[in-house]
Amino acid sequence: MSTFTTAVRAANLTSTLRDGGPFTVFAPTNEAFAKLPQPLLTALLKPENRDTLRAILTYHVLQGEVLQANVVRLKSGTQVPTVHGDKVTIQNRLALKVNDATIVRTDILTQNGVIHAIDSVLLPPGLKIDGLTGERPQQDIVEVAKEAGSFKTLLAAVEAAGLTDVLRRKGPFTVFAPTDEAFAKLPKATLTKLLQPENREMLKEILTYHVLPKEVLAERIVRLGDSVGVSNTVNGAEVRLRNTRNGVFVNDSKVLKTDIRTQNGVIHVIDTVLIPSDMRI
Repeated sequence: MSTFTTAVRAANLTSTLRDGGPFTVFAPTNEAFAKLPQPLLTALLKPENRDTLRAILTYHVLQGEVLQANVVRLKSGTQVPTVHGDKVTIQNRLALKVNDATIVRTDILTQNGVIHAIDSVLLPPGLKIDGLTGERPQQDIVEVAKEAGSFKTLLAAVEAAGLTDVLRRKGPFTVFAPTDEAFAKLPKATLTKLLQPENREMLKEILTYHVLPKEVLAERIVRLGDSVGVSNTVNGAEVRLRNTRNGVFVNDSKVLKTDIRTQNGVIHVIDTVLIPSDMRI
């Protein structure tokens, strides 16, 4: 299980698993990690992907000591919470399993818990690992936004402004995407007005103010430190990019999530709709 140990060190979880507990750890064998695509495994061990790696590893850990005898007594299909937060499913009919991974060795006792070796790496439900290897997903910006489910108002606005096909072009683009909650901050009458056909040009100006005609990843903004970076948008007006103690901001809108890779660019999720400074709505 040397690969598992390497991953624990890369995720800065060594002291947690050494000093805390008791824990039950479902530890993937080296052969289990070898089932992952090599570029993905390499990417997960990089410092910039530490949070993703921590999420994966803590999904392999239960609070408390659960020995084989305890597992066998569980009803098959029982779900138990992990340190990560999501639950794993225990199967004990034909073979001992956690989710779809078979437990190949049990009851490796330690000072602060027990280890069960498993033959596959467990991935938390909903964890996004697309783009970690540098390879682009096959979906474009519009398709990724639709699948996310939290940009319904933005997509309706993009459609109303006639920009859907634009955001499906080769790009690359950087899109600062307001969530549905961000659009809900606007007065309802304002949003209704913007979606009316006679106000299409105004809506187009606002939406293109959220788009850069190039790809700007989060690491570039973070490197700004306390300084302010200025980028020209597709609209023609400038936005200010800032990395502060309170987070990353575009103008006064906070970036909630960064680097959602797509086939033709990158999406950063923001909490407030951006309005060009010279626009009155």
